[in-house]
Amino acid sequence: MFTPNRPNKFFYILMLVVFLAQLALPTAARAEGETPPADPAATEIAPVDPAAPEAAPADPTEVAPEPAATETPTPEPVIDLSAVPDGTDVVVLDENGQPLPLATQAAADAILAGDPIWCPGSQNPYTDSTGCSPSYLTLTALLTALDESTWPDGTIWIEKGIYDGLAGHNTAEAGTTAGGSDKAVRLLGSSNTNNLTIQGGWNSSTGAIDGTSTYAMTLAFQWGGNLTIKNITYDGTSDSSNPDYGLIIGATGTGKTLTLDHVQVLSAHNTNGLAQGTNIAGTDTDSVIITDSKFNLNQGSGLRLYDFGNFTLTRVDASNNNSDNGGYGASITCHTSGTTDLCDTGTVKIEDSTFNGNGSVVKPTDAQGLYVNTDGTISISGVTANGNTGTGARIQNDYGTKPLTISDSTFGTTKLLSAVASPYLAADRALAGNGGEGLLVYSKGALTLNSVIADYNKANGLKGGVGGSGTLTIGKTGPSSPASSFSHNGMDGIKTESAGGAVTLNSVLATDNGQHGAELGGATETGNYTITGGTFSNNGGQTYHTNDYAYDGLNVKTSGNIAVSSVTASGNARNGASLDTVYGSKTGTVTVTNSTFGSAPSIFSDPTGNKDADPRKWGNGGMGLEIKSGGATSLNTVTANYNGSAWLAKNFGPGVAVTTDAAISLNTVTANYNYKSGLKFSGAAPSVTLNTVTAHDNGLTSSPKSPGLSGSDLTASSLAVICTSNSITNNGAADTITCTSSGGSGSPGGGELGGSGSGGGETPPSGGDDWENDPAFPEDHGAFIKNVEVSGGESVDLSCGGGTGGYNLDLAGNQVSLPCGSLSGDGEGTSASLSLQPGAQLPAAVDRQFSYVTALEVKLSAPLKGDMLVSFALPAGAKASSFSILFWDGSKWIDLGGFESGNGLFNVKTTQGGIYVLVSK
Repeated sequence: MFTPNRPNKFFYILMLVVFLAQLALPTAARAEGETPPADPAATEIAPVDPAAPEAAPADPTEVAPEPAATETPTPEPVIDLSAVPDGTDVVVLDENGQPLPLATQAAADAILAGDPIWCPGSQNPYTDSTGCSPSYLTLTALLTALDESTWPDGTIWIEKGIYDGLAGHNTAEAGTTAGGSDKAVRLLGSSNTNNLTIQGGWNSSTGAIDGTSTYAMTLAFQWGGNLTIKNITYDGTSDSSNPDYGLIIGATGTGKTLTLDHVQVLSAHNTNGLAQGTNIAGTDTDSVIITDSKFNLNQGSGLRLYDFGNFTLTRVDASNNNSDNGGYGASITCHTSGTTDLCDTGTVKIEDSTFNGNGSVVKPTDAQGLYVNTDGTISISGVTANGNTGTGARIQNDYGTKPLTISDSTFGTTKLLSAVASPYLAADRALAGNGGEGLLVYSKGALTLNSVIADYNKANGLKGGVGGSGTLTIGKTGPSSPASSFSHNGMDGIKTESAGGAVTLNSVLATDNGQHGAELGGATETGNYTITGGTFSNNGGQTYHTNDYAYDGLNVKTSGNIAVSSVTASGNARNGASLDTVYGSKTGTVTVTNSTFGSAPSIFSDPTGNKDADPRKWGNGGMGLEIKSGGATSLNTVTANYNGSAWLAKNFGPGVAVTTDAAISLNTVTANYNYKSGLKFSGAAPSVTLNTVTAHDNGLTSSPKSPGLSGSDLTASSLAVICTSNSITNNGAADTITCTSSGGSGSPGGGELGGSGSGGGETPPSGGDDWENDPAFPEDHGAFIKNVEVSGGESVDLSCGGGTGGYNLDLAGNQVSLPCGSLSGDGEGTSASLSLQPGAQLPAAVDRQFSYVTALEVKLSAPLKGDMLVSFALPAGAKASSFSILFWDGSKWIDLGGFESGNGLFNVKTTQGGIYVLVSK
């Protein structure tokens, strides 16, 4: 059993006296006639009783109570200098090397405190030295003198400052070769399972922790119990011992915890160029916690942790470690293939930490900012890994099925690493992309990436995938958080695979990448894909691969279902989006809603010479939207304009192309100004439903001329085409799909759709005061129509009765026709009003390809159950083919097209009130 010695009051006095006497330091002047000793070396030194009682230094923050009358006050520490040779100058220095008056308490404390010193538990020797060890000049001296294998729970207190013995510094740490060939400060206590804290940064004058203790020699610690290291720095700048590591720790206990707090390991180096900053090994039952620590500027990896069951890193910086042979800012592993152990149930948690600028120009791709490979749960947030010469971060737990979450983290930003000067400056690398992938990530559990940024990397922004039934989610941390961004990368913005689990992308940006904006899935995948609210624009050739039109904004392959909504994919080298579910059982459906795939003249070719300043609004070089569907295809509120101009030599580029053997349904779809067909269907689809489809001015420059709507490649023997309220006009050739049945009120009764340069094959309403011959309102044939001239904003009651068939409201020659069959409850209690809308008062400017003519706002007090007719008066002598009607859907203008009737009106059938604008093209 280890029994600590009480501190020796006069330990330093004895050392000082012997040292001064031996060196025959200067003596004071003597009185006349006084004879000095003949042999100074023979002068006797009064013995010091090591067991003499010692008073603990007073706490300067406390006021001592008055002692009882019968008590003897505790004597203040006394510095006995009687044994010092007569005439010797005695000087006591404070922690800053400044002399202290010998008569002060501070001088006594400086002599008595010593450094370092072991004390039981967390006891601070400044306030209570009872049970503490003697003081020693160095940590090696303490570890050599004491048997650490017998220590109970305790703390080693180390004076703050630099332990290199240089002027103004602490005594030089000598180190030892025990346990290794290189000199190191070694703690060999692997058999001791008690708790130990090594506390640096101690101010022995105040008892506070207000600095760090800095060593220029390797620190090598082994311990079998809980080990805590605080306020310790290794700085290898002046280390000449050729170390392999700056800090090396072996934790051999079971279920123990290693804690590093305010630890720094800097500039480890040796002659072979492989010196690691920190190497720490545990067991799968152990935990490691590192807080507010730095592992920077080392030759090899900054921080290596392995075989712990649990890892927690908070506010850790492992940056600018420069390995010519590969390495990491930080490497964390707990993985055993094919076995079940505590690595499978452990956790890795990394928060608010930095891994920037690691690697060198010698073997740049071998370096990574952060590497994590564990079988357990991984949670990463607030991490930055920029400007590494290889991968920013590689994170994986794909040998188990635990969740992996990364949020609010950045793996490449602001500028390309290639644009940063070499040698790379730390400040530049902190703002740069990485030399390889931004983020490599693999899991078999629930993989979640929220508010993750991986921009300006030389390879892919994000690469990885999920195996088994693992799911992948990429989105935002919260409504006000930034979207996940994978942009300006040399290859794909996102490149992921998923074996069978669901994949969800929400509010993702993947723009301006050299290849695909996002390439998701593969031919063997079976999972469902849901993509909502993202932008996949200007990818595939504009920046990195000029004239290589092989890449899409969004590319998805799976045998499961694909659902896309509120997505923009414009200005891409090939297709805006390519969605493919024809694999496996060929039952995967495709649904696209509220999305845009090309909206203005293409980035590659604009015949007018007017290119929009924002490339995300440009059309795509190939198709706007390509669908190959194993199951049903449904498009709702989709725009695909100005696509195909990059493929002039390849005779390619419909706005929307659908290939499927299942049903096709299009509702409110616009496909105008595309190089070939606006819409093209292929396969053995049994039915095609077209409702409010607009396709005009397509195929006018292609050879051969292309129709606005083409179904010539449909092979079904009994194809049913249901048409409602469509406008297929002014296209390059006659359309090749025939309406076989009416879709109800407002549908044409058959015939060819469209025609070269014509207004299409729809039968227009006849106009006039009755609708007897108007196929738009068949249920009201023969009924009396009330014509009402209204002023702007006037409300008109629409009650039906007495043979009334409907209302025709007229405002300055512009009309809205409302049949009673379209009004709920025969119009009882329903009213309508019209008002003209000046162009300056529109909710948004119309596209510059159009010119504003007039606008009409229709307000209805109750929803319609059928169609109404909105009609604008055409200017005298104008051709209907030069006009179109736009509708404001609350966020953007929808081109509805329109048709001319014989009474000088340009019309569109619709089912809702709102703002309608007549524009010229």
